[in-house]
Amino acid sequence: MQQWYLQAVVRVYGPWTTSKTINSKERALAVQRVRHASHVLADLEAQMPRENSGRWTAASG
Repeated sequence: MQQWYLQAVVRVYGPWTTSKTINSKERALAVQRVRHASHVLADLEAQMPRENSGRWTAASG
């Protein structure tokens, strides 16, 4: 569930990070949100890598 939420954050706020129609304050907030969500997603992937099927596996090591 957390992964889906973080992916949604990246998908929704990602375009805001370069949009010229979003004011600079909101754009900076979007950059922070996308950066944080991306880092957490990477951490989740490192802890629980997936098989080719997309199924979660236990992290080795």
